[in-house]
Amino acid sequence: MAREKHIVDLTIGNFKRFADFEVKNLGQFNLIVGDNNTGKTSFLEALIFDEEESVFELIKNLASSFHVRSQEISDLGLKEHVYNNFSLFLNRNFISENLNIFYAKANGTYVMSLRRFSHNEDLGNLNSFEKEKLYSSDDTINEFIFSVNNTISTTLSPIPSIKDYYPFVAFGLGYDDHLIKYYSKYIDVNKATRNLFIERLQVLIPKVNDVRVGNDVLNIYEEGIDTPMPLFTYGEGANKLFRILCEIAMCKGKRLMIDEIDAGIHYSRFKSFWRTIMQAAKAYDVQIFATTHNIECVEYFREVLEEEAMQEYQDLARIVSLKVKEDNSVKARVYDYEYMEYAKDANRELRGGGL
Repeated sequence: MAREKHIVDLTIGNFKRFADFEVKNLGQFNLIVGDNNTGKTSFLEALIFDEEESVFELIKNLASSFHVRSQEISDLGLKEHVYNNFSLFLNRNFISENLNIFYAKANGTYVMSLRRFSHNEDLGNLNSFEKEKLYSSDDTINEFIFSVNNTISTTLSPIPSIKDYYPFVAFGLGYDDHLIKYYSKYIDVNKATRNLFIERLQVLIPKVNDVRVGNDVLNIYEEGIDTPMPLFTYGEGANKLFRILCEIAMCKGKRLMIDEIDAGIHYSRFKSFWRTIMQAAKAYDVQIFATTHNIECVEYFREVLEEEAMQEYQDLARIVSLKVKEDNSVKARVYDYEYMEYAKDANRELRGGGL
C-alpha cells in the first residue's frame, strides 16, 4: 500500500501519448515497462503535475521536460517557450485545449487542468491585479490557467520564488555541476547521513570510504589510495547511482521519476542496485517511478524482492505494463508481487508490447 502522500490511482487526459489513460493500484516502487513508443517517458512527465506546486513551477518543469527531449535551447522565457510549443504537450488527436491529470492519494483526490489563457472564457474571473496586468500587456500575451480541484491560478499573478529543481532523472543523466549543490545541501549535513550515503555508494564503488567537495568538484576517496579522484572520472553507473541517491534525499516525502533506470548498470550489479534504491527510497518515504524495456532489469526487480531481508518491500512494489491497443490507445496493467511470482512460474511476459 502506497503511503499517505503517494499516488495510488492516476488518470492522464490529453497529454502526449495519452488521450484517456488510467492506472490503478500503484505502489511505492513502480517499474514502468512496455514496447517502444508506448508512452513510458510521457507517463513519468505527467507526474510532474503536483497539487502543491505553483503554476510557475509547473511551467518550469514542462519547459525542462521539453528541453530534455528536444535539446532545444530557446531565447524565450520559460512561459513563452511552453506557450509556443503547447500543442506538443497535447495528445496528437487534439481532443481539446486542456491538459488534464487526476490522481488519488490516501489523503485525498486531486483534479488538475492546464490550458492557455482565453480572453473570452477567463476575463471575468480575473482579480483587479490580474486585469491591470492584462490591460497593460500587448495583444500577444502568453499566459496560462491552472486549476487544482477547481481552484484557479494564472500566470498573470505575481511570480513566486521558483525552486531550481526538477524531480526527473532523464535518460543518460549522470554527472553535472548540480550534484555538488545536491550533495552539500542534502547529504553532507551530518556524519550519519554522509556515512550511510557512502555505504550505499559502495554498491558501484566498492572501496569508497569518503566523499568530499573540492574546488568545484566532488572527490571520491577510496580505501588504500591517498589521492582522490573526481566523481566524473568514474563510470556511467556510479555517477547515476550518486545522482539517484542525492535526489531521493531531495524528494523526501514526495516522488522521483527515473527514465531508463537500467542504463549504465551492469547486469551483475543490478540486484544490489535495486536493493539500494528501494532501501534509500523507503527511508526517505519517496515514491519511485522508473522506466525500462530491459528484461533483466525486470527480472532483478522481482528477484531482489524474493530475498528474506526484502520481504517487507514486497507489498510496496509494482510492475506497470503498458500496451498499445488496436485503436492506438494505451492501456496499463499493474502487477503486484504475488502476480510477479505467478508470472515467473508460468513463464509469462511482463514487459507489455505493441498491438
